[in-house]
Amino acid sequence: MNEIIYAGKHLITFSVSRHAHSSWEFIYCTSGSGLLSFDGGEIAYQTGDVVAIPPLLYHQNESALGFTNIHPDPG
Repeated sequence: MNEIIYAGKHLITFSVSRHAHSSWEFIYCTSGSGLLSFDGGEIAYQTGDVVAIPPLLYHQNESALGFTNIHPDPG
């Protein structure tokens, strides 16, 4: 089972470089907003949104104002 990480461990984040995981990733935005970019698309998100990213889908996260989130460690 995946464990919840990043809850209260990190300050505001502005950028997460392109990467993929071997399992689903669920991101819950706890503050701020940003833009998740995928090959072929983008999803804007804000506080309170949940985004589900399927396995092996490369993605990156950018935010001009910064964001915080909670998501499980996909291992």
